[in-house]
Amino acid sequence: MILDDRGRLFGWINLLDLTALSFLLILASSVGYAIRVSHRQMLQVFSVEPKHIVAGSGTRAMMKGTGFDERTTARLGDYNDQASVFFDESTIGLEITGQYDPGIYRIIVHDGHGRYAALPDAVEVIWVPQISEVKPKIIYSAGEGARIEILGKFFTAPCSVRVGDRELEVINVTNHQQIAAQLKKESFPLPLGEQAVTVINSGGRSATLKRGVTVLPPPEVRSVEPNPISFGETVDLFLRGNHLEKGTRVWLAQYPLGEARAVSPECLRIEVTARPELSRRDLILELPQGPKITVLPEALRVQNSAAVFMAVDIFPDEGSRSALELLQQLTTWRLKRPLREMKPPKSDRKHVKNPPAVEVVLPVFVVISPGKSRLEYRGKPLSVGSAIVVTVNGHKLSGTIAAEPFALFTDDLLVGAQ
Repeated sequence: MILDDRGRLFGWINLLDLTALSFLLILASSVGYAIRVSHRQMLQVFSVEPKHIVAGSGTRAMMKGTGFDERTTARLGDYNDQASVFFDESTIGLEITGQYDPGIYRIIVHDGHGRYAALPDAVEVIWVPQISEVKPKIIYSAGEGARIEILGKFFTAPCSVRVGDRELEVINVTNHQQIAAQLKKESFPLPLGEQAVTVINSGGRSATLKRGVTVLPPPEVRSVEPNPISFGETVDLFLRGNHLEKGTRVWLAQYPLGEARAVSPECLRIEVTARPELSRRDLILELPQGPKITVLPEALRVQNSAAVFMAVDIFPDEGSRSALELLQQLTTWRLKRPLREMKPPKSDRKHVKNPPAVEVVLPVFVVISPGKSRLEYRGKPLSVGSAIVVTVNGHKLSGTIAAEPFALFTDDLLVGAQ
């Protein structure tokens, strides 16, 4: 019989007990499934460690929570890159491998079932500046020369820069990888010698490059000799001052003069041909392996005239006849050419009939002006028909210019006048 007189199935288990046991098994299976489903739906992030992460360092953010699986990914803020390391259902890690902007971020976790959980203000990303190079290697303790460029990464804007213990003015931060800075006008001169360069980010994190730059005293020029010089004249220009270096190139404003010869640390020499555009320009020294530094304003004056000797034909007037007679009696009164018979100006024809023209040598200035030039003698222009007074061997001659003056060569030397 299937059931005995005690109601036991096959003589070993009570049917009522069997029914109860089956119900318990079914109930246990349902509860287990419910627990598993419930547990899978509870995707949560409780905490993140560390709270502060240095960007670019490869630090791993460890997240504690529930519902993690091998397909779970994590994201920092709104950055698209997602990567995670699965440890167990309660622990995953996020590799900080990219360059994240500094700030406080939420953590967003996605699992393999399309669900996500977020933890706001979970982690702070910090930038620590990194310096790879400073250019130029040599700067000068004051003036325009104290300007540097710092190359590296993780530079914030704003930030501050120091050379030694002196703070520079930050001009620009480019792509968080390059800083341009210069010495503040109100700052004291930089300390001389090898100096460290320090970058301090807005968050207070800093980096220092020891022996970042070498600081030298800036060159000084007190005087330029000779000065002034005349237009067209070629001279050796001597620059006198202090801290002058071999290999220095010289400029007058935007006009290059070339590389100067070093006479001593107090003197440079350079050959210059005077041109009008060089007059009253700022003197600039382009230092070897360094910048250009303005050392003397309006350093050189170029006169717009040049002294030359020219032969001038003069019709002596009535007042000069006695002086002319005395000159002809002197043994030093010699002419290589005979006196020429020339027609006098119309103003003198009624007084003098066919007077001789005297040819004299005069120190004349050629005055240069834009687009033209003119001749001057004692501040007055030389032109045909103009009155003129000269002194020859102590005797004064006056008269009228008979012809255009002409340039003098050695074989033309006739009479020396003053």
